[in-house]
Amino acid sequence: MKQVLLLISFVILTTAALAQAVVPQTFNYQAVARDAAGKPLANKTIKVRLSFMSGAEVDYSETRSVTTNPLGLFALVVGDGKAQSIYGDVKAINYESPVTLRVEMDAANGTNFTIMGEQVLSSVPFAIHAKHAASADAIEGTPPAFHYVNNNSLVLQSNGPDAVILFSGKQLDTRNAYNPQTGIYTIPEDGIYSFYANATAGPNNSIGNIFSLVIRVTGSVNSGNGVGSSLAHQSAFSVNYVRALKKGDKVFVVAHNYNGNGSVVVTYGLGGSTAFGGFKIR
Repeated sequence: MKQVLLLISFVILTTAALAQAVVPQTFNYQAVARDAAGKPLANKTIKVRLSFMSGAEVDYSETRSVTTNPLGLFALVVGDGKAQSIYGDVKAINYESPVTLRVEMDAANGTNFTIMGEQVLSSVPFAIHAKHAASADAIEGTPPAFHYVNNNSLVLQSNGPDAVILFSGKQLDTRNAYNPQTGIYTIPEDGIYSFYANATAGPNNSIGNIFSLVIRVTGSVNSGNGVGSSLAHQSAFSVNYVRALKKGDKVFVVAHNYNGNGSVVVTYGLGGSTAFGGFKIR
């Protein structure tokens, strides 16, 4: 039966030191695998190949096996060195021209790949902006943009209260609008904003813990967007949120452990694999 892979998010996460104007080197990728009838391929190990292309030339490609959750969702960090096979160098992706992402999949976890689709990455302009914006950090008039990584561990008690994740590793903040002591980004001016957050569950988890990661907003609106899933060893979670916001609104990331058997969930910094950031679209 023909399988279909539905791309649901692709977010550039900077892991290199933007103060040195280095182009982002890892990418957070999340998708849902479905069959031809639209039914999610739940709890299934599949193989995916992601290729980044400039025109017809492949700049970088990697192949890896991933296991979907009960909703058919899987997540990975492109360029983290954990792929089963790699072609080229992630640093060789040419951001100065349109970059196309080609997604291929073998639902049987083999090497009989089928092209699921291609799309031009809409996130690339932010990467180029971030590359040049580091020297303009905290200058009024510079478009709002920020990116922080988590350099600390966080333990979530089972069925405990939501915990705000504190991201202490500053890599970019053009308005100094994020407070690493409270975990809150205060909107510096009205506009439409795009935010992303991702976290990695630690190695000492009980299988079956239900973990959620949520971007929340308070102020002119009270809303958010999140993702939840059963945990596996060092599971990666990511979430995106786009909203028109007002100056002074508060944006932050919370995590929750829904398991009731006394186990704990640990999130910890793994370079760019645990991060929070965003930018003003217009």
